[in-house]
Amino acid sequence: MNVPYLVQDLSIILHTSLRYSFDFSPKEVVTHLLSLLKLPDSFQDFVRMHTNGKKAPADLQTHCRREVMHAVWKVILDDDLQHAWHHADYPENVLYTKKDIHRLGQKSDDRVRLNHAQVDDTTRRHKVETARQFIIEKRKRVTHDSVKGLLDDQSLTPVENAFSTRLRDTGFDFHSMLVVDVLHEWEVGIWRHIFTHLIRILDSYNSDKIDELNRRYREVPSFGDSIRAYDENITEMKQMTAYAFEDLLQESLLEAPHENIVLDMLYHAATVHALAKLRMHTDATVAHLSASTKCFGAALRKFHKVTCSAYATTELSQESQKCIRKEAGKKLTIHQNKDPIRKAVKKDFSFTYKIHMLGHYSFQILSFGTTDSYSTGIGETEHHKSKMNFLRMNKVKYVKQLTNVERRQTNLDRIDDRIKEALSHVYQESQESNSDDDPPDRVSCYHMGCKGVAFHLHRWLHQHRFDPATKNFYVLLLDHLLARMMGRDPDDELLKRLQNHYTTYDLQRKYDSINPTSSNSDIMVLSQDSDPEQRRLCPFWCYVMSSENIFEYENGVPDNLESEDDLDDSEMLDGSGADGCAADSSTAGSDVDIDISEY
Repeated sequence: MNVPYLVQDLSIILHTSLRYSFDFSPKEVVTHLLSLLKLPDSFQDFVRMHTNGKKAPADLQTHCRREVMHAVWKVILDDDLQHAWHHADYPENVLYTKKDIHRLGQKSDDRVRLNHAQVDDTTRRHKVETARQFIIEKRKRVTHDSVKGLLDDQSLTPVENAFSTRLRDTGFDFHSMLVVDVLHEWEVGIWRHIFTHLIRILDSYNSDKIDELNRRYREVPSFGDSIRAYDENITEMKQMTAYAFEDLLQESLLEAPHENIVLDMLYHAATVHALAKLRMHTDATVAHLSASTKCFGAALRKFHKVTCSAYATTELSQESQKCIRKEAGKKLTIHQNKDPIRKAVKKDFSFTYKIHMLGHYSFQILSFGTTDSYSTGIGETEHHKSKMNFLRMNKVKYVKQLTNVERRQTNLDRIDDRIKEALSHVYQESQESNSDDDPPDRVSCYHMGCKGVAFHLHRWLHQHRFDPATKNFYVLLLDHLLARMMGRDPDDELLKRLQNHYTTYDLQRKYDSINPTSSNSDIMVLSQDSDPEQRRLCPFWCYVMSSENIFEYENGVPDNLESEDDLDDSEMLDGSGADGCAADSSTAGSDVDIDISEY
């Protein structure tokens, strides 16, 4: 059960907070500020009372919703906040026409972003104020020609912006607040738009190719915690999340030259997506992102001009069924029994506002930091709290109940903070009191071996023969002593499971384990080839490990096999690709020792 649409939560996240705290303890960095109510059901009664029984049109309701939101922000942006405000110079968004969106990455596009940024000047404020006078004093409709004629040339709305009213004296321009959003602009935006149109192309080219694509996705195994398995038909896109969309790619399904055009576009799309989601950036990575965006823009234009124009694409069956259900819901009558029939509508690939926003990523990363610190995914995760709180109540006067639950949680958090603060003082005082005492004997912390003291091993083993810890203890002890006496490298040990603590590229500690008996037993490591050219062609090595064998793959061929014919289809690797080799998953078997010394 979802929280009613009438309630919207507004939370505050300090950008200076530790970004990695979002994943572990979001309550420490996300502060719930208020719950914003939308227009109540009684709004229509209020309008009818003042308009001789006329119903409020949709454009008036939209205008009132905007007014409510900015009225709330005016309360939040009080005098104390204005006093503490500090202005910084960030690149603003620009006013861009749809016909120029395809210029992504070109020099003309960069010039427009730098020289035609939207500003909160007196001209903009005068237009908004004049439009409001037409609506309030002259009782014009929000969509009246006199109102639209003032505002449409700059895509303005007749709303007094709270940030402009409260903060313009500090030099702040509210246009700089509109940051990029990887989650909705890319993963469920641009990439979903591209993937959907690729499915349309496959459907128009050969509908059997869609079944082939679904079969391929079902055979793709999971890899670590980043690639998930796809059990259903991926082309139907049922219950798809942003996490699922970011893992989708396809190849070898179209004829030349469109196949190479699509592969080039997908490669540049994956590069831009990976760089945009990096949690740590340098000058080199930001420059690489800017260059990759230009390449992606060129590849997208070529895809639109050559490939999209070569296929007459129509809406997919699921898109058509969705429109039919939507239309049937509006026109449904008691006597309607037959399913409505709808002719397939032509669908072309279009350049949207979200594609235009890709050009802002490199600038805003330099200004605001990495995209994960202001991703809307944080707010999506925080919204789960409201959903859980809604399940705890009887749904009667839910607004008041939600408020009471939030207040109780806040009070409990404050009590918890006071307890932690008190305990920290107690611990600090105990440390100070112990500092004057004699330091503890360090030897007492260990069991020190001494010469001349005999220990009867067999008698001890007999006394503890029923202890599981002594199973095979004697044999293992002899192996250990022999290895120590012979100076054998401990890397020659055989292990069933490898547990590894490592440091990620963004300087965070992570933990991983490798178990050949699990379904995710495949690993990928950096190439150790001595030949620089080979390292450039294949910078990674992939290992497909099972309980019965281990294959080391370089450039798609295992070292311990003489030819590719020695492998069946489930063990073969496709070494093609620009970034290295990719491995299939092998089946897990019985639990045996695996020699991991080569890894």
